[in-house]
Amino acid sequence: MLVNTGEEHEIVDPGEQNRLGEKYRDGVGVEKDLEEAAKWFRKAAEQELPEAQNNLGVAYRDGLGVKQDLKEASDWFLEASDAHRFNEAQNNLAVMYREGLGYEKSLTEAVRWYTEAAEMGHAKAQKNLGEMYRDGLGIKQDFSEAAKWYRKAAKQGNEEAQASFDKILESEEPDFRNMSKSVLNKLMDAVTGDPKAQTDLGNAYYNGDDIGKDCAKAFKWYKRSAEQGFDIGQNNLGELYNDGEGVERSYSEAIKWYERAAEQGNCDAQNNLGKLYMYGEGVEPDSGKAMEWFLKAEKQGSSLAQFNLGEMYQYGYGVEENEVEAIKWYKKSAEQGLDKAQNELGKMYQYGYGVEENSVEA
Repeated sequence: MLVNTGEEHEIVDPGEQNRLGEKYRDGVGVEKDLEEAAKWFRKAAEQELPEAQNNLGVAYRDGLGVKQDLKEASDWFLEASDAHRFNEAQNNLAVMYREGLGYEKSLTEAVRWYTEAAEMGHAKAQKNLGEMYRDGLGIKQDFSEAAKWYRKAAKQGNEEAQASFDKILESEEPDFRNMSKSVLNKLMDAVTGDPKAQTDLGNAYYNGDDIGKDCAKAFKWYKRSAEQGFDIGQNNLGELYNDGEGVERSYSEAIKWYERAAEQGNCDAQNNLGKLYMYGEGVEPDSGKAMEWFLKAEKQGSSLAQFNLGEMYQYGYGVEENEVEAIKWYKKSAEQGLDKAQNELGKMYQYGYGVEENSVEA
């Protein structure tokens, strides 16, 4: 069935003009005619229709129905990109800047327009932006950002992006294809720079959850998370330095990362700092600082901090021994279900330390 070619009545609507141009370009319902297509694209483009401006830009870029003119092509891409934020045109404009076609080559402008289009969900632009980050073209090289954009494009079915994303996964974990689904999901999020996912992946390696225990890999992922300022990753990294797991023991590094997490309010890190000051590991013993950090953690409900406060009072770590005060803190910790607090509290009841001997309570 033939479409109305405009001869029977004048077509003035820019949307209809553009659609007619596409039919002439593709030979749908009419004989293919690139010159006629370009004519209708121009009519619609001059009425500010961004889709038509982009189509006309493509015609000038590729010499379809008009004499090839890369400057004219770039101008139409820019019009659709800047005034109307049409993402297909933005991607095309970025390519022109990247290759120096029509306009002077500018990788920073290419990145700018790829980013505009990518953020609006354009799959090719997302893939192209991933390449720019991967190769450090017009922007600081960043493999996490590259992976992020490759993954977004791959989710939309872009096969080139999927292949590039797989290469990044393989560079991090050569055996990624044999990972369990849960660990693979953590890896995919981690390589895109998600600090929580990086910590979760570190936990999987540290605990051996659905994957072989590997403290060195746990260290790698905790460190990436910690360097982004994620408090849980910072605390976990501190613990590895503290215990010498996956890395050579370093109390100074442990303290550095504990402090960064503790200052963000991480109660585990606050408790860990308190223990170092209480026992004088890597620092001079300082019961005042130990008490200060334990109390900060305890205010957040840390059962471990409560237990440690109990120990300070029971054994006189920098404070006067006070079994009644020790029992108070052990009881708070035990009521939260901490086994060692329950055990210590039981002993105190059994032998009457700070309380009347009571075998039933013990």
